[in-house]
Amino acid sequence: MRTAPVATLVWDASPAVGDLVVARRTSDDGLRALESDGVSILAARAQRLHANRVELRIQYSATGVVGAAYQASTFANATQLLVLTAPRTLIAARARAWQAAIAAHRAPDGLAVRVVGAFPQAQ
Repeated sequence: MRTAPVATLVWDASPAVGDLVVARRTSDDGLRALESDGVSILAARAQRLHANRVELRIQYSATGVVGAAYQASTFANATQLLVLTAPRTLIAARARAWQAAIAAHRAPDGLAVRVVGAFPQAQ
């Protein structure tokens, strides 16, 4: 079995981002909520992957563009918000500790978190 250097997962967090905007949780509190949910997604998916590292791109689509060729929403209008990256072998063992660190406003040891975008503005 061959391993790839990085497995990339994409989470369309549009409903979660929308809920956070409506609740006016678009500061660090909202980002931490998405980070914690992202860790859960990493933990659920990592065991089935064969990469050395796993990257989760958390993004949203503000308008839900429908691709004519697919008759479904596409990522054409997606805005990246966060990127979580970790060694695959650490994810299952440290997921709960990472979520506890996120809740305590600490940087999770072994999990790289990059903020690459911003929440949409409330209308």
